[in-house]
Amino acid sequence: MEAMGMTEYLFNIRRIELPPLINCFRRLEANHAVVRQAMKQNVAKYRLAVMSQFDLVFRSSLRDL
Repeated sequence: MEAMGMTEYLFNIRRIELPPLINCFRRLEANHAVVRQAMKQNVAKYRLAVMSQFDLVFRSSLRDL
């Protein structure tokens, strides 16, 4: 949640209460366009990082064959 910039929507499952949860969903619904765009950007960033790591791991593995 922190890496995605979504800590305002984060809850401790051991201390969750219904009214704050409902309010959080209302904020999320009201801000859905901003949240969606932020998540889209973060997913793209992390996708590139994973692809780079994947290439690094498997490129070196293929040389060992």
